[in-house]
Amino acid sequence: FQIRPHRQNSQDLDRLEDILHSEIARRPSRSTTPFLTIDAESTRDIDDALFCEPTASGWHLEVGIADPSAFFAASDPLDADARLRAQTLYFPDRTVSMLPEPLSFDIASLVAGKERLALI
Repeated sequence: FQIRPHRQNSQDLDRLEDILHSEIARRPSRSTTPFLTIDAESTRDIDDALFCEPTASGWHLEVGIADPSAFFAASDPLDADARLRAQTLYFPDRTVSMLPEPLSFDIASLVAGKERLALI
């Protein structure tokens, strides 16, 4: 079976970078919270991270979920592609990403040491 390539160009990537920096400036930073991912070392599309600490009455858990929806509207071609694919597919020899690789593996991925957009 064949999967159609994502529609993207360098202007799209520049626009995504602009959105990232604009949203980072607008949102409160959580960059000092020591979130942890439980993905394999080779994982590039990190979409969630955890933070847990003991409290007087038990535990406090926070889950950070990558927020790729900040980068495009429901009417955007990226959204149409994501809806067609519905999920990222993992094969032994390759990954077929739901979103374009620069978005899925970098700009919207919760990359260690980089500020990224997440819903907590």
